[in-house]
Amino acid sequence: MNDKIATLQHKIAEEPKNPILYKELGEALFDAEDYPSSIEYLTKAIELKSDYGEAFYHLGWAYLNNNQQQDALKSFQQATRIDTNVAFPYYGLGSVYLETEQYNDAIEAYKKVIHIKSDFLDAYVRLGEIYCTLNQPHDAIEAYKKAVSLSPDPELFLILSDIYIKTNAYQDAIVVLEEVLKQQPENLNALRKIGWMYIGTSQYEQAVQAFKKAVEIDNKVCELYFGLGNSYAGLMQNEEAIEAYKKAIKLKSDFADALYQIGLVYEKVGQYDDAVKALKKTVKLQPENYSIYYLLGHCYIELGRYRLAEKAFKQVINLKPDTLGAYFNLGVAAENLKQYRKAIAAFKKALELKPDDARSFVNLIIIFIKQQKYEKSAYLYQKLIKLKLGSFAGFMSIGLSYIDAQRHNEAVDAFKKAAEINPDSPDVYKKLTAAYLELKLYDETLDALRKFDELKPETGEAYSFMAWIYSQLDYCDKAISAGMQAVTLDPKEVMAYICMGTVNRSLEYYDKSVAAYKQALQIEPDFDLAHWELAKTYVRMKDFDAALNEYQILLELNRDWADKLKTKIEAAQSEK
Repeated sequence: MNDKIATLQHKIAEEPKNPILYKELGEALFDAEDYPSSIEYLTKAIELKSDYGEAFYHLGWAYLNNNQQQDALKSFQQATRIDTNVAFPYYGLGSVYLETEQYNDAIEAYKKVIHIKSDFLDAYVRLGEIYCTLNQPHDAIEAYKKAVSLSPDPELFLILSDIYIKTNAYQDAIVVLEEVLKQQPENLNALRKIGWMYIGTSQYEQAVQAFKKAVEIDNKVCELYFGLGNSYAGLMQNEEAIEAYKKAIKLKSDFADALYQIGLVYEKVGQYDDAVKALKKTVKLQPENYSIYYLLGHCYIELGRYRLAEKAFKQVINLKPDTLGAYFNLGVAAENLKQYRKAIAAFKKALELKPDDARSFVNLIIIFIKQQKYEKSAYLYQKLIKLKLGSFAGFMSIGLSYIDAQRHNEAVDAFKKAAEINPDSPDVYKKLTAAYLELKLYDETLDALRKFDELKPETGEAYSFMAWIYSQLDYCDKAISAGMQAVTLDPKEVMAYICMGTVNRSLEYYDKSVAAYKQALQIEPDFDLAHWELAKTYVRMKDFDAALNEYQILLELNRDWADKLKTKIEAAQSEK
């Protein structure tokens, strides 16, 4: 460079009136980053040739690099007046406007460049930059799309992908990132971005492949394992998700998002203790994040740690007072602690936030049933129906609460409402059958049982239930048949053997009764009901030694039944 400068200086000494030499020396000094000297010689070239457009163009760049924007602007403007159909001066003009943040003027200048020279790559790139600055993503996309059509540069594709991502055009971002990976299969940045885009479009298998390849390239980046964990979680491959999150946390022990996500997966698979451990670490890192307390509270409820759940949901409310679910779960925690006044207040607050919150309605009804405040429960029940807030699960829960309260008429009404919503549920007819039986409405019991029979799953438990109902109705043959079908489907269906033992005893088939109970005890040796029923058969058979042996066993299993059995034995012995 110094040789070139020296040569040009020597030539100028020989030809002091040659403007071309001054222009060339000015360019050489510009390349050497000696901008003041460059300005000096370019100015001299223009003095010698006032319409020297190329010299004005280079002078503009020299001024711009010397932080003399106004002088640069004047130089580029003069260049455009001289060479109106040359693109480069307009590009320089746009660069001055860009540097001085006159974005609209810059846009017009770059558009002029493109009008003159439609394949001017840098003009499209600069337009894209400006549109991004002005938050005009769609215009930016068009500019960068034109740029990559002229030059499929991976870096330009990555910029374009970022704009698509910001506009939530994830599938378009994927297409662009795939272009990058065709050229550079191990471009870690592209793999990372496309992995997240696959997650954003629920293409979890592709996300797994992207992040797996990324961690093969660099296994020291915690975010890549985090993305892999999220991909596996999307596929419900929970064990793999947990392992990926563990690796992310190993690389960055205070990785709050990974700790939260692993807690979320633990909660989904029912590993609530592990979830709590992860979430307690997370909350230390993000104490203002209400969602962590929310999930933590839910885990505590599942673990039966209701006071800690109450504390967690109160913290949710402190951080985000209008969180409906926090009040609802606060009510659930209080209800389980039998703190009914607190529970009622929490559910009522939930209803203030969302007057049609069916869950809170249902739980209030259940609490009033537990408190034996049946007028209040009936009032809310009718309101639930009037507002059309009832759900299958809600009516079933209300029905079961009425069963527990021995309010079988109300239970029947709730179960019938559930059946209207889901007439194909065998469970609702099972509950109706049992409720009608308690009410001694035998025709209705049989109708419900027939419906259950039509819909029931082919399981031992289903046939065992039928056997019990038939035994209560003294349909002995049907009871035995259902019981046999139950143990055929499931040889370990204990209650079927109990039922058959009871029916055979009522028919005075004592040997068959004893055999059935003993079969039950082979399955569950410490089943107190089986010992109790077997002992009653022995008493009927006058086999008091065997009955007394069952008495000794019941002393360990169920003292109340043992005492009742002793009374039965003594009464039977006195009848001899």
